[in-house]
Amino acid sequence: MIPGLVAGGMLKVVLLLITLVWADFADTTSYTLLSGVADTAFFFMPIYVAYGAAKKLGATPIYAMICAASLLHANYTALVAAGEAVTLLGLPVRLMSYSGSLLPALLLALCAYYMEKFFNKIVPGIFKSIFVGLGTVTVTMILGYVVLAPLGGYLGNYLAIAFGFLGDRVAPIAVGLLAACLPWLVMCGMHMALVPFMTQALVNPGYDAVFRPAFLLHNMAEGGACIGVALRSKDVEFRTEALSIAFGCIVAGVTEPAIYGINLPLKKPMIGVMAGGAAGGVTAGLLGARAYVMGYSTVLALPIFEGTIIAAAVAVAVAIIISAVVTFVLCKNVDVVEESSGASSDQAAGAVTAEVSAPAAMIAAPAEASGSGAATSSVSA
Repeated sequence: MIPGLVAGGMLKVVLLLITLVWADFADTTSYTLLSGVADTAFFFMPIYVAYGAAKKLGATPIYAMICAASLLHANYTALVAAGEAVTLLGLPVRLMSYSGSLLPALLLALCAYYMEKFFNKIVPGIFKSIFVGLGTVTVTMILGYVVLAPLGGYLGNYLAIAFGFLGDRVAPIAVGLLAACLPWLVMCGMHMALVPFMTQALVNPGYDAVFRPAFLLHNMAEGGACIGVALRSKDVEFRTEALSIAFGCIVAGVTEPAIYGINLPLKKPMIGVMAGGAAGGVTAGLLGARAYVMGYSTVLALPIFEGTIIAAAVAVAVAIIISAVVTFVLCKNVDVVEESSGASSDQAAGAVTAEVSAPAAMIAAPAEASGSGAATSSVSA
């Protein structure tokens, strides 16, 4: 799912950049059609979420997808637009807009999974092809319209309030702390647990002031630490390798070679990474950096911060510089790690391959390259 959201988000960025240079382009049919493509990635997100969740649960994806798509069907959206009281089999239906939502689709996919298991047990084999799907979709959506979808919507609203609080009141602390902890979360694979929250924040309240900035600044700090190591090293080959890995972190958003090939084996650069991430995170929070669309965690994706791009750029510079300086000061002799880093580089290469293909784990979502990149991206986050 994440690659699709990134594609849509980056297309939005491209269209924005075009309109900044050519304002009249926003009034053309070309802009209308292309912006529709970009919005599609987010509008139909419940369907993608349902598919990923069903695959993860081992259910039949089409059932969950039909249920999620029902929330976006013209019949339902017309009722929402009308705003009149609606009942289903005598039960009241709470009308809400679910386009771009995450939690309602997850709840529907979970319900469809259990309904499918239930009907597979009670329906005789000869009738399974007819009545399992019928029962699964029908019962799931009765529960969905009346209970599950509204519940997911309310939970999403409360999460939006929490994200708003983090972004508006304690952003410097939240972003700084998360960016400092991300190296360890990435090594444990726990950073992927943050992807759904990142996605939800972009839907409601409509921006991400915590997760994407933290993922980006973690990547920058990893690159900065490698720069510090390169400046301290007297070995030309090792220095060149460290600089190339730093380039990969900052420009490509791939941090595994930095973590496993240089920073973790040397140990002290990890302190630089945490210091740089924390300093950059505090800066981003103080200046109000906010990501408005999904993108990878590289300097090339800075336009996703739109009006707060200057704040994000300053935070990036702070993260890189602080990380490099702290690493340079702490690391007295980095060349002794050259042998061990050779083995670690092979491990890192394997990690990068896994990172690029890992995505979808959560909701079929690809890992943001390192921390993201949105995947750490986004991924790095």
